[in-house]
Amino acid sequence: MKILLAAFVLLLSGNGFSQTVIGFGKTSSGAALTSLTFSVGGISTVNAQYSAIVEGSAFYNEAFVTGKIMLSDGQIFDSITMRLDLVDNTVHYLSANGEELVANALIKTVILYDSASQKVIHFDYSDFITPSVEKGWYQLIDTGVVRLYKRHHKSIRQNKAYNSATHEQYITTTYEYYILINAVFTQVKKLKLLPDMLQHKKTELLEYMNVHNLTGKSEKDYLALITYYNSLVTKK
Repeated sequence: MKILLAAFVLLLSGNGFSQTVIGFGKTSSGAALTSLTFSVGGISTVNAQYSAIVEGSAFYNEAFVTGKIMLSDGQIFDSITMRLDLVDNTVHYLSANGEELVANALIKTVILYDSASQKVIHFDYSDFITPSVEKGWYQLIDTGVVRLYKRHHKSIRQNKAYNSATHEQYITTTYEYYILINAVFTQVKKLKLLPDMLQHKKTELLEYMNVHNLTGKSEKDYLALITYYNSLVTKK
């Protein structure tokens, strides 16, 4: 099942608890934003910690986009203007008066709408995947018997500019892939190791990798192999 459908099902289904959708539509009302601020809190920010960046970005998308915020109690706040900080692992959103705030309550899921690519980007917070995983946001790439997650690991390096008292900041991003199966969350360090991790379909997966020349150099390779595996185990 593709992630776009997964996001749609997530928002419409009960998922085991009662959900309240607040502010559904293209524009959040002031009341909905006030309710959001009441529910998740909001600390004013001027992003001073990122004022010296000369390369890279702390955010998944530097620009604010429209999205949804889902809390652990089932509340969903729709059409929120926000962006996701993957260095501090915080959610920044715009209040009713346009002020940028940082949520200071634990959020379960954020769903971002990328209007340029027409994609729905789904992130789950680590606490709601498994308590043992490193804290942070993990992007849900595919769902099924096996769920595929991607971590955008961002790190900051500071250099003092020559003959200057100021420091320049460089943010680099590396990617890690994980699978969730039978409530076990495991990093896939290399794509070629995945068939051994899914032993009962090892032969089929190895053949599929060879036929389609999957090397693990891109997200598409991981997605293709997991999608294929999920199709095998869900066949009647």
